[in-house]
Amino acid sequence: MKHLCDEFNIHGTQKDILIASTYLHDIGIYAITVKGKVDIPSWKYYEETDYSRSPALMQLHPLISSSLLDRYKDKINKFILEKIKQLVSVHMSHWYPMCPQPNNLDEYLICTADYVASRGTGILKYGGRK
Repeated sequence: MKHLCDEFNIHGTQKDILIASTYLHDIGIYAITVKGKVDIPSWKYYEETDYSRSPALMQLHPLISSSLLDRYKDKINKFILEKIKQLVSVHMSHWYPMCPQPNNLDEYLICTADYVASRGTGILKYGGRK
C-alpha cells in the first residue's frame, strides 16, 4: 500500500487511513479460523498450517473484519473508523461479488494491494490506469 500511495501521490491522513486499513483488512479471518482439523463437512482443513475454516465464511470475512472494528468506536475518530471499515469491507470485491464493490480510488487501491500481496500482479484499473 505504501508503494501505491507513492505512485498515486497520496499523503497525510488519507495515506495513514489506507495503510491502517491494509493492516486490519483480514482481522475477520481470525474469527472464522479454528486450530486443528474440524470434523464438519463444509470446513476445509489446511494441513500445512494445522488450521480449518469454512470457505463460505471466508467469502464473508471482509464484512466480518469491518464489523469487528466497531469495538474501537470509542477509541478512534468516527469519520476515520467509518472510512477504515468501508475500505476493509471492499478489499475482496475482485474475488467475492457479494462484498461491497469499490467506488473510488482508495477502495480500488485496497483491492489492488490485497491482490498484489496475494498473487503478485495487479489487474484492477481505476480511471483507465492500471
